[in-house]
Amino acid sequence: MPHRLCLYFDIGDHFWDASPRAADGMEFWEEYGRNLGPTAYPAQRRLARILDESTGQVVWGWRPLGGWAPLPGDSDPACSCGVQPPPPDPGDAGCADFELEDPSTTLTVEWTRWAIWDDPQDPTAPATGNQIVGYNCDETMTVCDFEIPSVAGVNADLAGKTTVVIPFLPTFDMTPVDLPLWAITFAEDRFAALGEQPLEDTRLFVGYDAANVLPGYTQADRTFGNQPSVVIAGESWHSKFTAAHEYGHQQTMAAIHAAFGPSDLNYCYHPTTYPSTDPTCDSPQHLMSSSEWQGAAAIEGMGHWYSVAAWNDVDDEECGACAVRTHYVQVNDATNAVASDVPRNSPVCPTAIDAPCPAGVNNEHDWLSALRMFRLSGSKPGFMMMFTMLATYYGTGTWIAADPSNAFWLGFDQAMTGHLGATHPDWQAAAQAWRLDR
Repeated sequence: MPHRLCLYFDIGDHFWDASPRAADGMEFWEEYGRNLGPTAYPAQRRLARILDESTGQVVWGWRPLGGWAPLPGDSDPACSCGVQPPPPDPGDAGCADFELEDPSTTLTVEWTRWAIWDDPQDPTAPATGNQIVGYNCDETMTVCDFEIPSVAGVNADLAGKTTVVIPFLPTFDMTPVDLPLWAITFAEDRFAALGEQPLEDTRLFVGYDAANVLPGYTQADRTFGNQPSVVIAGESWHSKFTAAHEYGHQQTMAAIHAAFGPSDLNYCYHPTTYPSTDPTCDSPQHLMSSSEWQGAAAIEGMGHWYSVAAWNDVDDEECGACAVRTHYVQVNDATNAVASDVPRNSPVCPTAIDAPCPAGVNNEHDWLSALRMFRLSGSKPGFMMMFTMLATYYGTGTWIAADPSNAFWLGFDQAMTGHLGATHPDWQAAAQAWRLDR
């Protein structure tokens, strides 16, 4: 008999952050999206194995949940699939479809964190080359564990669909590392669902250890095996904006250019040492409100905009009753947030507290505001075009980490002439409105 098993995670009130659209700016204690109940969040990006205890058969053998049903002639030795079941409903991302000889049997379900965005068995799936893996690491980033599969036993539902809900508890698979994974999964799915295929050749790893605050707070780098990596540390795992921001760095720059690294960014601008960099600066600390060298402000502004695009109503079309402004929500700790308007009311740099921004210096909130204005302009540039703006400039070989002139802006704008085509005038108008052209 055809049977379906669906695995869900019940995160209760453990995921602190704003709602996906965050347009009302009121509810900052919400689940992953709106609170739609314990079966609202399928176990996406999981491999599962399901055993029929009455027959001893593996009816679903280490396959992606919701990815694809067993195909005729499937040679997977781990799967005794029997009769070909109907294809899975693409709306149930955490489900497996298979055949049961006795619908009253007991099922043993095993699952593990792993995601392969390519699915060679499904020719209709987008081939993005992306993977997501969750690791727990110590503070040295040298001891990292990929946990063994979790196991649950359930009685099959005679109605033909068995629902398994896993609570947010350390004894089960649902742990804090899943929340950044989910935030990033949503970002990837949203852009793909809008018809804008995600960037290719990205392997994303999320490192998190509740017992150890990892160095660097959150960062996008190549920590794991020289693969594009994201480290989520401290209280930052609460914030889906933070997770999507770091993923945005990989999707918009680092995964495209393996050579891009720390030497391409300089966070050590300080007005008293300008035009030189701050000799006492030894870590990439930055704020939405701080003045920064253009390269750092552009990179961070793009990361912020990626989060806004993922978690807000980017075109003010999906939430007609919401306010016009959306917000970027910064995590301070588990119980409070700072919501920044996007776009802000006026550019930061001409009225910064330390001094008006000199040549070669700007602000990441202004870059974020200009990018949003460009997206909402009459030419309606596509996400892929926008996601590759910085990477296109870097590919010219003229990227400048820190320079007390307008050389960064001139090089960037020249690269945009060909990259943006007919939309370039709208970008220039947005950039000039937010004083990026310095």
